[in-house]
Amino acid sequence: HKYSPMRGSSYIPLPEWIVKKKACVNVHNDDNMCFKYAMLSKFVEDQQNASRVSKYNNLQHPYDFSCIRFPPSLDEVTKFGSHNNVSINIFGLENERFYPLLVCKEELEDHRDLLLLDDGEKRHFIWIKNFERLIRSQISKHKERIEICKRCFTHFNGAEAIIKLEEHKAYCNNNHCIRAEFPKEDYIEFKEYEKMQK
Repeated sequence: HKYSPMRGSSYIPLPEWIVKKKACVNVHNDDNMCFKYAMLSKFVEDQQNASRVSKYNNLQHPYDFSCIRFPPSLDEVTKFGSHNNVSINIFGLENERFYPLLVCKEELEDHRDLLLLDDGEKRHFIWIKNFERLIRSQISKHKERIEICKRCFTHFNGAEAIIKLEEHKAYCNNNHCIRAEFPKEDYIEFKEYEKMQK
């Protein structure tokens, strides 16, 4: 098999359950420039209509996109970040579960979280404008704000949440990002008691 790096391309609609969270901007592009739109979505003044390609015509921005090919691979996204002094995290979605694909060691002042959708034929980058709102229901039933480690999805709440997250990151940032799989049941119990007897 020929190696085919994961690349973003053209528009894929978000599932309705994600749209309802109002945590992402999904530009309706028909070209392979979705990464560029995802990076620029933050600069669109009219956020209500930021999914329209026309809002990106003549948009002023500080980035040089000439350092990458479109659609970019994850390696090229890292290269773009280094070239433009912007940190970028990328998350995937499978079976209605989010997971980290690429997480930077340190978030810079200029930072983006992107969702990379894959429908089997094409891939599409989307700007995550509110990461906590997008991910929270997957990892916690807590209704108040939580602080989330983007590398492993460990989360903290309460008055000390930010401090606890920073302490956690001191160790977690030394590791690769992980995709945690949890049991589908709310709890696990031992069922085959006869196997305990010798």
